[in-house]
Formats: sequence, structure tokens, C-alpha cells
Amino acid sequence: MRQNCWASPFLKYLQYVWAVLFLCSLALLYDELSTSDQQAIQLQSDLHPAPGYLQEEYDPALARLHSVAALLTYVDSVQQDHPAVAYPSLLNWTIRRRFYHGFSYYGPGNNVLASLIARFLHTDWHAIVLPDDILQHPNAGCSQQCIVLMTALRQRGFSVRNVGFYEPKQGGHYASEVYYAGSWHYYDPDFEPDEQLLSQAGKPSIKALSTNTALLRQAYLPHMTSERIDALFKTYQIGTINPILAPRARLFQLITKGYVYTGWLLLLLISWFWSRHMKGRITTRRAPSGQWVRRRARQAVDASLQVA
Repeated sequence: MRQNCWASPFLKYLQYVWAVLFLCSLALLYDELSTSDQQAIQLQSDLHPAPGYLQEEYDPALARLHSVAALLTYVDSVQQDHPAVAYPSLLNWTIRRRFYHGFSYYGPGNNVLASLIARFLHTDWHAIVLPDDILQHPNAGCSQQCIVLMTALRQRGFSVRNVGFYEPKQGGHYASEVYYAGSWHYYDPDFEPDEQLLSQAGKPSIKALSTNTALLRQAYLPHMTSERIDALFKTYQIGTINPILAPRARLFQLITKGYVYTGWLLLLLISWFWSRHMKGRITTRRAPSGQWVRRRARQAVDASLQVA
């Protein structure tokens, strides 16, 4: 019977891919487990701050806060020493010092699949939106810092909403608002407005702040020009309360990250099921047994005697 000519090579190639993914998964797991030991080395290699770094409140010592849980534990301890300060203000102050400005992206060291697909499709879906993954980097963009801030605040029971800005010449920006003490309060950990000045003004909402041009300029002028302030902050848009942040990018990154870490297991299952499915259909040519050879030999002898 004829042997199937494509099923066996397919299984062989599938096993090669499985082996590669398995080795990649082991390497990634090792990298995850050794992150704490390599934190100081990683910090030294990754520290390439943006030009405005020297004017930012970035503190390299806070790189140890590499998860939302660690961030909240740290802020909880600070709250004990400063009980009169609102918790969102302490968290915002911590995030301002935890990151310097600059988007963090997935790459070969973490979710290489997301990086490759996003670059191939010419999208920015490899800009990290998972909070714990953002906290693996010393740098984060405005939306990424707000994702960390809003995620942490929601875990402490606060209601939050994002504030978006976009002006064709000045570009876009993201900040957030937090509800406590009976009103909404505006926070911008990335552009770092003067917190003392805003606190003295009662931590106004973006709606109130946008109508007070003098306060707005005074709070932001160290980091932004007055022209940009006037143009950008007129365009604010307030989002929904407690939204799912970056839902499409989040789903994409969860799927690709899960596949990179456990894709070898999926391929192993596919290979196993495929082997069982093809077992009854793939027939190979078997070598003749000894009994069959002897029987055929006797038949040949008998046939020759009859002819004789």
C-alpha cells in the first residue's frame, strides 16, 4: 500500500517548531525568574533618558517597584507616614518618580511575537499596555503612566477616568482624573505639573483647570511652552468611568505573550492529536516475517517439483 507522502514531514516540521518554542519559553521563564537579581544591571543598561530627564522627578532607586502590587505596597507605607495626604496624590507622586518620559515597547527580551507582528502590520500595538509589564521598564509614555496610575487606584477602590488631548500641531497627550472627597481631581504624572501649586488650588478637575489659563500656565510652564499649553488643553476629552484601558492592544498582547510562553504546549497537543488521527490512515511497507518467508519458500519448492 502507498505511504502518505506529506503527513510524516508535516509532523517532523511541527516537532522542530515545538522544540524551538519550548527552548524560547525556557529562556523567557529564566529571564523572568532572574529579573530581581539582574535589576541593577538592567537599570544600568536601560538608562538612556530622554532629553528632558534632568528636569523630571525620576528616581532610579524606585526601579525595584516592578509590579502594581509592589507599587501599592510602597505607597501604602508612605501613606502611613503622611496620613493627611490624599492617597491618589501619593500614588501620582510615586509614579512621577518611578518613570522618565519615553514609551516602552515589547522586543526580543520579552514579547518578541508582539513586536514582530506589530512592526509587520505597521501598528503601535507593541507599545506595552499591561501594567506589570510597563513597570519592568524605567521609561513610560503618558498613556502608559496613566494606565499604571488608574490600574493601581482602581485596586484601591477609587473611580478613575482618562483625559485625552489632541491638537494637530501640538500632538496628543493623556492624563487622568480620580474621584474622591466628593469631586473629580486631575492628575498628570508624565508632564509633571507643579503639584504644590495645584494642591493649593484644591486639586481642580480638568474642566475647572482649563478655564483658569493663569493657573494652567503657571503649573505647566517649566515643561511646556505657553503656546502649546493654550492650544493643547482646549482640546481635552473626558473618557468613561473605570474603562477597560486599551482593550484591543491589551487582548493582542495577552494572546501573543501567552503563545510565546506556552505555544510549545499547544503545538505538542496538536502533534499528538494529529498523530493519533493519521495512525489509521498512514500505512508503511512492513518487512516480511520469518514465518511468511518460510511459507513462500515451501510454495516455491512445491511449484518446482510439480513442474519437474
